Amino acid sequence: MNILRQLILRTIKPSLSSYQSVPLKPIHPFRIQQQQQQHQQRAFSISPSAHWKSIGTPKKNRKTRCKLKTHQGASKRFFVTGRGQFKRVQAGTQHLMTGLSQTRKRKLKPMVIVKRSQTSLLRKLLPYAGKRAGFRKLDQSETVWWRSGKLQKSGVALKQAIQRSHALKRSQLLSTPSSSPATTTISE
Repeated sequence: MNILRQLILRTIKPSLSSYQSVPLKPIHPFRIQQQQQQHQQRAFSISPSAHWKSIGTPKKNRKTRCKLKTHQGASKRFFVTGRGQFKRVQAGTQHLMTGLSQTRKRKLKPMVIVKRSQTSLLRKLLPYAGKRAGFRKLDQSETVWWRSGKLQKSGVALKQAIQRSHALKRSQLLSTPSSSPATTTISE
């Protein structure tokens, strides 16, 4: 009977009157005084926002741009080809390869070019990918930049690179001293 009564009391929702009958803990007078002092300090401060740190408030007319940081996870998983395309390792090659046939392993071995729809996302994750490697160098002059995932084969950048390479060749020809045979006469 006693167990049944306990179960019934547990299932009944407590009413507000039962909470009102519970006495509250007495607050220590020192604590009340401390709370009042804190309230006064807050009320008379010159600028209440001085205590707050501004997190991510965008400044208008900002001269410096945000840093473009390379995503470290993406940099370990994706690579740039010579034409500026991204390539990746195929899925399913990390472990449990012993059960696969040789033809399946052979097909999984080479890297695959990433789909064109994913390249815009990868450019955001890897802003500096392919800025040095995979560019056609023209006689140690400046590199040709790629656009739209491929090496730019024509246009202003290529013309400028060719002009720089010609200027570099001319400067090398002019800077080399002319090798004239030194005539030394020995007079006795």
